[in-house]
This record gives sequence, C-alpha cells and structure tokens, in this order.
Amino acid sequence: MKYYPKRRNGDEYYPRGCSTFVVDRFGTELYARDRRGNQFYPRRRHNIFAKTRHGFEYYAKDNAGNEKYPVIQKRSLLIIDPQTHTVKLARFADGTQRYPYDTKGNEYYLREKGLPYLLQNSEGKPYLAKSFRGAPFIPWNYFREYSLNDHLHTPGKDAAGNTIYVDESNLPQWLQSIVRCMCEIVVICPAVAGIIMTFV
Repeated sequence: MKYYPKRRNGDEYYPRGCSTFVVDRFGTELYARDRRGNQFYPRRRHNIFAKTRHGFEYYAKDNAGNEKYPVIQKRSLLIIDPQTHTVKLARFADGTQRYPYDTKGNEYYLREKGLPYLLQNSEGKPYLAKSFRGAPFIPWNYFREYSLNDHLHTPGKDAAGNTIYVDESNLPQWLQSIVRCMCEIVVICPAVAGIIMTFV
C-alpha cells in the first residue's frame, strides 16, 4: 500500500497533479489525514469523495469518528446514490444524521417535495438544525410544533433559502434589543432578516 507524503508538522497532503487517492490492500481509497488523525478532502480536484472497494463514495471522518461534508461554494456537497438518486447523509459517531452546513458552520435544511424536513438523532427522534453558535433553527413548516408561545421569534433564511425562525432569547443580548426595533422593518423588507441571521 502506498502512503501520502507528509509535511514537517506531520500532516499528510495530496500531491499536486495527482487525481487519485491512496488505496489500501483491500481496494478502498483512503483520505489523507492531518497530524491529529482527522481525515480531510482534497482541494482543486474533480473527484472529492473517496470510494470503497465496492465503488461507493463515502464521507471523510474526524478523529472522533464523525462524518463530515466538504464545503464547496459556501454549501455542503452531498453524496448522491447513483442507483436510487437519493442523498446519502453524513452521520455523527453515535449514528445521528448530520445536517449539511455552510462555510460558517450554520446548518441548513434539505427539502423533500419542496418542504424542509428534520433529520433524526441516534434514538430516531427528529431534531432541529442549528447556527454555528448553537441557536436552533425552526423551519416554517414546523413552527407551530417547535415554537414557544411566550417567546418572540425572528424570521430569516438558511443557506438553502428555507424560511426559518430563531427564538430571540438565543440571539446575542445586544442584538435582541435591535431586533425588537426592527420587527416592522423585517415585515417590509425580508432581506433585513438575512442580515440578522449572520449574528445568530
């Protein structure tokens, strides 16, 4: 089996001009790893995903065993099953389905029949996508089910363009006061909500 070359700090790297992955003795393509053991995707290459010996693409993992998506043009690139044409979701080490995310780490919703849908945790229960700060995003079609009646919610858009709502109590303190003053403006100009979302 061949190995990836290493830098002085111990990180492996993908050689320039090489469009193939290192392959183990069983025929599975391998991702390069950094010095901490995290697998990472190649850059500036058409074939980003490595394949198993059976020819199926698979996601890279961090050193804790969590699968992760590559981010291309500000959004996650997902594996599509060539036979069923369905999305293959990345999963955390405990089996929880992982939401795709943008360059900042804000998760967003996928759609089924035009509607955003929730993914499932390791216990098979649905859970909400979150911002990079940990604030839950409530998709518009689940608002009644997940919103708290005595809380104010700010509308916005996720990276996929889905309308979402964020509990104002999860906003930074300084932003909460601004949001209260801008509620009427958001109704008139929804684009303002997108600006607010950058601070969530």
